[in-house]
Amino acid sequence: MRKIICTLALGALLCGSAWAADKTIKQRGCELSVPETWTVESKGGEANSPDKKLTAIVGQAGFFSVESFADAKKMAKGANEGNKVTKETATELELEGPSMFDKPHVYRVIPTGAKTFCVGEVMYSGAAALPEARKVARTLKAAK
Repeated sequence: MRKIICTLALGALLCGSAWAADKTIKQRGCELSVPETWTVESKGGEANSPDKKLTAIVGQAGFFSVESFADAKKMAKGANEGNKVTKETATELELEGPSMFDKPHVYRVIPTGAKTFCVGEVMYSGAAALPEARKVARTLKAAK
């Protein structure tokens, strides 16, 4: 019984919210949620954790040569060569690996229109920051 309670408690900690309140960063019709303790940059679309180990960036990409989300996913994979696909469905793509700034990142793309897409990237330092980077990246959505 004690083992079951501990497992449930640990699951709640891991699956529940890692932060009590959120801030939203928005850019060009897309948004990410970050913990209340993060600093949102004045230019918008970017936020940093208090210890500067995580940086979240959000924006919208529109590609003139892209006819479908499948094409956008191919472009994202090509631009993030060396990244591992951690999730790929008809409505999302998630990659993990080195960013163009040589920091590890979690990179997500979701469709918002025929040729427009929300892109969220969370760069991090140290393996211990990866779970929070994933959690922030997975809040990516079209802004309301």
